[in-house]
Amino acid sequence: MIKKALIILRVSSEMQEERNSLEAQEDQAKNFAKEKGYVVHKIIKEVESGLYNNRAGYNELLEEIKLRSFDVLIAYELSRISRTQLEIHTTIKKLKENKIEWHFIMQPQLDSSSDLSDFLLGLYGGMAAQESKQISTRIKTRFKFYASQGYCLTSPPLGYDLKEKILYKNDKSYIIEDIFHSYINGVTKNRLARKYNKTITTISQILENITYAGYIKYGKYTQDKSTMKMYTNKEYEIYKGLHEPIISLEEFNLVQKILKEKKQRHIKGSEDTRFLFSSLLICSVCNHKLVGIEPSWNNKVRSKKYKAYKCGSLKTHFKQCSSEALDNAILNQIKEYAKNNFEFLNINSQKNKKDYSKEIKRLEEKKKRVAETYTDGFINRDEYRKKISDIDYDLKELNRLNKEEMSEVTINLKKKFIEYMENFDEKNRLQQKKILQLIVDKIIYNPDETFEIFLNV
Repeated sequence: MIKKALIILRVSSEMQEERNSLEAQEDQAKNFAKEKGYVVHKIIKEVESGLYNNRAGYNELLEEIKLRSFDVLIAYELSRISRTQLEIHTTIKKLKENKIEWHFIMQPQLDSSSDLSDFLLGLYGGMAAQESKQISTRIKTRFKFYASQGYCLTSPPLGYDLKEKILYKNDKSYIIEDIFHSYINGVTKNRLARKYNKTITTISQILENITYAGYIKYGKYTQDKSTMKMYTNKEYEIYKGLHEPIISLEEFNLVQKILKEKKQRHIKGSEDTRFLFSSLLICSVCNHKLVGIEPSWNNKVRSKKYKAYKCGSLKTHFKQCSSEALDNAILNQIKEYAKNNFEFLNINSQKNKKDYSKEIKRLEEKKKRVAETYTDGFINRDEYRKKISDIDYDLKELNRLNKEEMSEVTINLKKKFIEYMENFDEKNRLQQKKILQLIVDKIIYNPDETFEIFLNV
């Protein structure tokens, strides 16, 4: 009986130069099948990193295995299936369960007919995973270098166009200028949102975007390779950009000061004590705030009202959650944090605080000079990498030390936070809400009923 073969081809989206190798992989796989006397049942092609498990091509392969629509799997090498050990072993296990053979053209020692296959799969799977991590690290280092030189590596924000990784002002830049100047002059976000047909969230994002002051952000967002979910990093790098700013740095800093003062001075819904965390809870799915509601529960005997939170977008991302249960869970976590942290605070120990900013600036200038030396051809690539690696190590250490050194203002703020939480239960409901509005920046609420608290301390 002639066996049916399924061919899976993959190149990494992170390695653009590999894309042309799909055709080469396909030719070799077809020739391999022909030599073995197999008939090609299906070819799956994808351009995606092997670190991602939720790939369309990989999911299609698993479905074909489940249906047992073929007899033999052919791939160029093991890493074409996945670069994570768990997924490699999962796939091989499913192939075994469905009595499907497998061949890796460049690694015949891993074929299902090999006696050493089971032993070597773990070894090669680990090597594939490690290689992928190294590739990812190299790419991140390269991107970080580009960002440090002022290049933009993301989509251009409103008011800019992107050409050869450099931002250029376009005919909508006046909107950004007007939003900043109007806000400085007292125009509210709500009015600006109506004026330009934007959401209040979008206006807030514009006002908080330092790109408009001539800088580049790097590393603000990171992606979970397994779930594909994006996360925001509170600590990220900021570099001077090559682009022309739309507003001055002084104007940007003034807006940040106004935003901070307004948040502390004016708290939306602060007089409504029914829901402690209204205006602080944010939906992780759509970024809208959760709102408090009081629906009724009815049956034939009686009717009863209850309090709950729901997404303000009016979309059903998750079930309504009991406000009492969620409030208590969040409060307990904040109290526990106040109890277990900041015990090391000692103002006297901070009097001799060392400022590392000059040393950091000196190293950043040195890094630029090394880059210029490499660009001009005075050092080779290996020397350049070694010098940059040494400088990056020193910068990382200095930044770590700088963050560990706390100013007296920060210490007082943290001490105040502990004091607030120690006496929290003695306050009335309105006082409690105002305290929470001061110490909590935001709370991200997830559909699985988990949450993440971001504090202002």
